[in-house]
Amino acid sequence: MATRGRKKKPPSLALFGFSDDMVEHIEDLCEGYVGAPPHRALTEALRHFFNNKGIEAEPEVQRRYLEARARREAAKRTPTN
Repeated sequence: MATRGRKKKPPSLALFGFSDDMVEHIEDLCEGYVGAPPHRALTEALRHFFNNKGIEAEPEVQRRYLEARARREAAKRTPTN
């Protein structure tokens, strides 16, 4: 008999290269978002970071980010025939 309705357990955040300390911060952030799954809490945190100009505090990160965005946008416009 097949089990129905069981959710697949998400992979450990440590598998993504996060340190144990960072995993704890992310888990606490998830609780702050009322038990949201890690992907939603991280999405909201990043949205908050960008919307509040947090990236501007790191000029080199901002420069590399903008270069990467420009490359990605250019690649989207280039036909791949």
